[in-house]
Amino acid sequence: MSAENELSLVKKAFEEFILTSKKLEQAYDSLKDEANRLSVYLANIIENVGSALLVFNDQRQLVMWNRQAEALMPFLAKRKSPLNLTELPSPLPCDLQYVLENEKRFHEYCQGANGNQKWYEIVCSDFKDSRGQQLGTIITVSDKTDFKSLQLKTQREDRLRVMGEFAAEVAHEIRNPLASIELMMQMLAEDVADVRGAPELIGRIRSATGIINNIVTNILLYTKNIQPEKTEVDLEKCLQQAEYTAINLVVKKSVKIERKIALKTVTADFDLLVQCLANLLLNAAQAVTENKGLITITSASAAGGRSVITISDNGTGIPEDIQDKVFMPFFTTRNSGTGLGLAMVKRVVEAHDGIIELSSSSRGTVFSLFFPLE
Repeated sequence: MSAENELSLVKKAFEEFILTSKKLEQAYDSLKDEANRLSVYLANIIENVGSALLVFNDQRQLVMWNRQAEALMPFLAKRKSPLNLTELPSPLPCDLQYVLENEKRFHEYCQGANGNQKWYEIVCSDFKDSRGQQLGTIITVSDKTDFKSLQLKTQREDRLRVMGEFAAEVAHEIRNPLASIELMMQMLAEDVADVRGAPELIGRIRSATGIINNIVTNILLYTKNIQPEKTEVDLEKCLQQAEYTAINLVVKKSVKIERKIALKTVTADFDLLVQCLANLLLNAAQAVTENKGLITITSASAAGGRSVITISDNGTGIPEDIQDKVFMPFFTTRNSGTGLGLAMVKRVVEAHDGIIELSSSSRGTVFSLFFPLE
């Protein structure tokens, strides 16, 4: 082969080499661009994951994390990967130390106390290459506080429901003998009417049975669906019955009751309104100081086509930090009582499409019941 032919072949081979090199360079650039796109894509996914994400390599070094992890562990914001476990503060937050040391796959952790708890769910999973060789471990830390709060609330409501059903059964059992006691007291009152001091004692016993009956009624009302039978209620007559329930405590503490009834009638269910007012009177009588107590009952027309009944006392008031809890069932600050009185009042008022408002200070407490005028 002549030198000219050899040179031609070399030249052709070189041109093919240059062409192949360019193709390889283009392929490399394309792969590099694709790798950059995938890297950005992966980084965006990691950053937008709702949970804190921590990636450890096979040497237990922390090589990647997202901003949620930095929010959970602020020391990570100023660090660069990789980080050895020995470089991480000890103990690690959210019980990560426990998960890593014990190779736990799933772990729940509660942080804080006294109503300020934060609940976390920690999930640990390994990732491997195409040959099944472990490359590292991914740990996700999710804030489950809202879910846990809802779960605990559901559990509390389930317990309250069971307690309510049980209380309703007990209340039914109490009501029958209580009716017998009241009937026998009425018969006894006639027999001992002339005995010195007997009428007063019987009055106190009647009042005590009235309070028991009030408690039973509260339980039964709270555990059933309230359907008011509205009529035009005479407030004077309604208050007389309500005061009868509270009279034992009122007399015992020498509480004075004043009425300022501008609006004589209100559209409501008579029996339910009696129960509401009795509960509020008992609550007020318990709040005032002995021999200095004053309870004021008013009624009037209010703005917006409503009537308003207010019961105020000159007691020490309700602390501000518990005012939003007084209408919760079973909440009470006293050693005795069911904690259903005010909860029942709220339910009855709302069943009338009404509103109850509370205003309290160191000078006393005012409950205002607003009912639609019909």
